[in-house]
Amino acid sequence: MFRVGDKVICVDDVFDVETASYFSPLPKRGLVYCVRAVGKDVVLGSLVIWVSGIVGRAYIGGRERPLRATRFRKLDDDKDGLSVDLEKIQTVLTVDTRLHVRAVPEV
Repeated sequence: MFRVGDKVICVDDVFDVETASYFSPLPKRGLVYCVRAVGKDVVLGSLVIWVSGIVGRAYIGGRERPLRATRFRKLDDDKDGLSVDLEKIQTVLTVDTRLHVRAVPEV
């Protein structure tokens, strides 16, 4: 069972084309996310979650589409080796940020 604020790691990032179109960006296997909401899918009766950094396109009643909880597992800080060097994490974030920078044309 997940709770809001839990750290989770994506274990299944394989989506069919239709489902993939519902999320931006798609969760990536091995990446860590924070649970921002938990619910139950009324059609399937399964646990669903919403995680930080992933936005689901609106559906039924204008609500944001959730992700199946089975795509994630709770993070075990010791087991998953999260005592990594923060400098390495910051470097990755810097590289990712630079990928989204657009050049402004000169006037």
